[in-house]
Amino acid sequence: MKGRIIKTTGSWQWVQLDNGTMVECRTRGKLRMEGLSTTNPVAVGDYVELEFDENQSKGSIKIILQRNNYIVRKSPKQGKQRHVLAANIDLAVLISTLKHPAVKYGFIDRFLTSCQLFHIPVLIVVNKEDLINHELNDEWQFFQSTYQAIGYPLLRISALKRTGLEALMKYLKNKTCLITGNSGVGKSLLINRLIPDLNLKTAPLSKFTGKGKHTTTFSQMYPLPEGGFLIDTPGIKEWKLSDVKPRELAHYFPEFMRFMKDCKFQDCQHLEEPDCAVKIAVENTEISPFRYEQYLNIYRELKAVNYWELDD
Repeated sequence: MKGRIIKTTGSWQWVQLDNGTMVECRTRGKLRMEGLSTTNPVAVGDYVELEFDENQSKGSIKIILQRNNYIVRKSPKQGKQRHVLAANIDLAVLISTLKHPAVKYGFIDRFLTSCQLFHIPVLIVVNKEDLINHELNDEWQFFQSTYQAIGYPLLRISALKRTGLEALMKYLKNKTCLITGNSGVGKSLLINRLIPDLNLKTAPLSKFTGKGKHTTTFSQMYPLPEGGFLIDTPGIKEWKLSDVKPRELAHYFPEFMRFMKDCKFQDCQHLEEPDCAVKIAVENTEISPFRYEQYLNIYRELKAVNYWELDD
C-alpha cells in the first residue's frame, strides 16, 4: 500500500493513501536506525509504502520511496544531527517582513543557500506591506534590488489586508509548496487566508522581545482550494546550514557562477586569492557587496564549526 505523509509529530505519521484514506502510522525500527544521521527518518511530503496492523486500523511505514528532493537544516536541539524539514517540494515560499519583526538577511541568505544545494526553487514573499511606509522605502528598494538581481521572484503582500494573495496563488497552484520564515512574519495568518477553513492558531509578537511566538508546533501538509499543497512548518528563529562544505559554498551563490571560471586558481575560495574574478566583480558592483559580505560570514561560520569534517 502506497501513500504520502501529510503530518508528522515525531512518534506518529499520518499517511494519505491514493484513495484519500488517512492512516495513522508508526515508523518501523529498521527505518529509524537507517535515519540516525537525521532526527527524523521520514518527513512530510515523503511517498512511502506501508502495511496495516492486524486490526486494519493503523499501520507501519516499511519503505520511503525515492525523493525528488528534500531540505534539511541542523537540528537546533541535537547538535550535529540534521533535521529533514520536508520532501518532494516543487517550490519553497520564504516569508519575510521589513518591520515587526525587522528583516533577517542572515536567515534569508542561509535559507537560499540550502535551497540552492537541494535544487529547490524559491519565491520570496514580503508580508506586512501595509507597514512599508516612506521610512522603509529605502529598505524595500535595497531588498528588492538585492534578490531580484540574482533571479529570485519577489512578491509584496499583506495577509492582514488581503492584498497580493491572488498573485501569490498563481505561484502555488497545483504545486507542493513549503512555506517557511522566521518567527513572527505572519505565516499562520497567511495560510489561514489561503485556506479559509483551516483556522490555524495565530499570536501577536512578544511585547518583551519584539519577536514572534511559535504557533505551529509540527509539520503538516494542507490541500489548497485551487489544487496543490502547502507544507507548513514550525516558525524558525535561526536557520543552521547542513551539508554545505566551505569550499563548495560559492556554488550556492548563483550570482558568483558566471565569474568563477575566470578566477586565476581553479579552487579559488574568493577570499584573499590574487586575480579573483568574483572579488573584481564585487568591486565593480556586478555582484552585490552586501551579498559578498554574507558569503564571507557564512564561509567563516562553516569553517569555525567542525571544519575538519566539512572540508574533507
